[in-house]
Amino acid sequence: MNPIDWLDYEILGNAVLSWGIAAGVFFIFWLVLLLVRRLLIRRLGKLEERDESVLAVDVAVDVIRATQGWFLFLIALFVGSRLLEIADNVSLWTARTALVATIVQLGMWLSAGVVKSIQTKRQRDLEESPDGVAAMDILSFIARVSIWSIVVLAALDNLGVNITTMIAGLG
Repeated sequence: MNPIDWLDYEILGNAVLSWGIAAGVFFIFWLVLLLVRRLLIRRLGKLEERDESVLAVDVAVDVIRATQGWFLFLIALFVGSRLLEIADNVSLWTARTALVATIVQLGMWLSAGVVKSIQTKRQRDLEESPDGVAAMDILSFIARVSIWSIVVLAALDNLGVNITTMIAGLG
């Protein structure tokens, strides 16, 4: 058999060439995402070192650091899988998995941003009025519980679970 004929051999309804292209797109996209995350952390970290008074830079650094490797992997895998002919139910589940991963990552970003903002405010208030520090800790806890409650409900809703009773119970 001619080596070029192997490229036309089908595995799960896709030619070996299609699998190779999808794998290449996956790896390139994954590496680009990892490099962009590293570059942003490095650049914003240098900016953070120069000017400590800018809260937005501190929050942005913490939010980008909260970007998980598994999230970048799943997004790259999702993009690569779009190049293949796959069954409708598998396509639906890959889309749902990517969406739930995005929702969880958004929760991590929001949580990191809120916690950093509250911690910075807490540090500033600690110097002025130590009495208000306990209130900041409680506020931070309530904010994280609220964020993750919304994340769990959104993820369950996207997985097809009826969440109306859960929302009523939270009320």
